[in-house]
Amino acid sequence: DALLDTYASGNLRPTAAQVAETAGLSTRSVYHHFDDMKSLILEVIDRSEKRVTPVDFEALSSVRLPDRIVGFVEHRFDRWSMTGPVIRAGLLAEYDSKLVAELIRLGQKNWIAELRVVFGREVEGTDDPVGVEAGLDVVFGFEMWHRLTHTRDLDHSDASAIVVQLASALL
Repeated sequence: DALLDTYASGNLRPTAAQVAETAGLSTRSVYHHFDDMKSLILEVIDRSEKRVTPVDFEALSSVRLPDRIVGFVEHRFDRWSMTGPVIRAGLLAEYDSKLVAELIRLGQKNWIAELRVVFGREVEGTDDPVGVEAGLDVVFGFEMWHRLTHTRDLDHSDASAIVVQLASALL
């Protein structure tokens, strides 16, 4: 929890001492529970993913396309809202850690697999399935959410409407 709080406050590269201070513990306590900072980070990644509400993508794939797009946007925005600080820390750490880089790539592959389950029929029916899938990956991706909600400071409703509009245009 302390590491998540530290990330959420903007410190994406905290030391064990900073995490311990946030938790109100000694630095030694961090190492009592975790072998090193990397194992603490892996636990945070796992815990962060478990907070995301599970979605039955197979069931979602049978819903009318406009409703499916809205449902998928809501799922992704919920995911990014809950995991955003961890993702930002991971993106910063991926250049220093092969393991973090691999976890990011695995997450991205899983997110693309979700897209294929939910929108595969429509994507395959286009003149450019590779381009449309890549476009959807960008539109539904963390970077788009972050740009709209943090950089442009749009509220949830306005940011969601933009992503729905972009995804609808692609499909």
